[in-house]
Amino acid sequence: MTDIRRALEQSVDDFHPTDDALDLTLQKFRRRQRRQRLFAAGTALALSFATMSWLWVGFGGLAQPSGVGQERSHVQARLDALERQIRERQALESRLQTQASAEQALTEELQGLLGTLREQLRQRPPADERQEILDRIQQTRTALEAHLSEVAAIKTRLSEVEAQLARAVGQREVLRQWLASLEDSP
Repeated sequence: MTDIRRALEQSVDDFHPTDDALDLTLQKFRRRQRRQRLFAAGTALALSFATMSWLWVGFGGLAQPSGVGQERSHVQARLDALERQIRERQALESRLQTQASAEQALTEELQGLLGTLREQLRQRPPADERQEILDRIQQTRTALEAHLSEVAAIKTRLSEVEAQLARAVGQREVLRQWLASLEDSP
């Protein structure tokens, strides 16, 4: 075992990792993470603004058209569809929040692994330990990419649901008033 260790130490004696390269990689990682957080905050603000706008329009921002001649069951079905879309949007937002938490955990794990790698590079560990750390970093990176892909799919579906919701919210108050007028009529 000591012969193998001695042979490995002799083979890596000429290898001198530069601290600058690792520092630059960590800086780039932190900048990307900061941009992702700003994007997430901007998206949250945009969703909040859109939701408030839709609620305002849904509860009185539109004038009621005259001469609505639909049947009561059709109106109720449209109201039910609107409620389902609202629930689906809330579920998607919840999944997006869960994915953001998982992404944060993976990012923290990656930072820990990078710190471990940096420390072990300074101490010159055996090549098999370095390879193990590099493999763990690759696995974490793959998991993070999969999470980002799933977040993108959720965001796409969320935008589709919001578009449907925007169309339906505009008619909700009109349909409720018309339904109320049907109940009041003999």
